[in-house]
Amino acid sequence: MLSTVCKSFILTLCICWALAADGALEHNRFHYDDYTLRMGGLIFAGLMLTIGIIVLIMHLVFIQPKLASKPGIQK
Repeated sequence: MLSTVCKSFILTLCICWALAADGALEHNRFHYDDYTLRMGGLIFAGLMLTIGIIVLIMHLVFIQPKLASKPGIQK
């Protein structure tokens, strides 16, 4: 599961990098393409949201039942 998340993260970074490198640098080396930056930010935010939801679900499904089964530990 974690390797799938890592692969997705690396793939997303590669896509963002490819989108950013698509347009050749213009005369000004600090010229930013706002659309590419916005899309990269949205992809990154969506990925972080997905990872957060996966971590939350994993905690509720795998860790919470183990804590409930141990004597002396209360929620």
